[in-house]
Amino acid sequence: MLTEQSAAYGFDGGADVQYHFDLSGEGPAPQVIVGGNLAQKNAMEIAQVNVAKREYQKLYMDYWNSTAELTGTGRPVDAVLCAAAAHAAVIPTQYVHVGYTSFLNLLDYTGVVFPVTNADKAVDVAQRESFLSELDERSYRGYDAEVYDGAPAGVQLFGRRLQEEKLLVLAEYVSAAVAGASA
Repeated sequence: MLTEQSAAYGFDGGADVQYHFDLSGEGPAPQVIVGGNLAQKNAMEIAQVNVAKREYQKLYMDYWNSTAELTGTGRPVDAVLCAAAAHAAVIPTQYVHVGYTSFLNLLDYTGVVFPVTNADKAVDVAQRESFLSELDERSYRGYDAEVYDGAPAGVQLFGRRLQEEKLLVLAEYVSAAVAGASA
């Protein structure tokens, strides 16, 4: 089993992206994560990670298929609606957690993020002082009601591989339903 999601990223230690930055003569923007000090993986290490990744994908596919027993239609769920981030729109260089979306890359699933509301400094105020983890606290402490005021806040729908068209249609449907509910 794949023990760390990030093991599937950065096989070349960032060499390819650095090569292309070097060709352009430009450096990466501050928010671009370039491997830098990561070691390149050899073919055996890459194969091991890919086997573990496929095993993980198979487990998740089996789980997804099992939802057919719960839907009442005899078919698995079409999509899952969930958070896209712990906050509204991203402040450049301030994004501290990619866990809301990176699992889709690992699973090779289709996802679409769309806005459903906007942050409001009068409503979206700090309310808690206990945290699940250091990352949770860092994400929370990064919120500034004044800076985020008016920023779009979105949700994401995700579905199985190669379901891009279905997810775009569902996103349009959900977005219209949310807009109609708030009107």
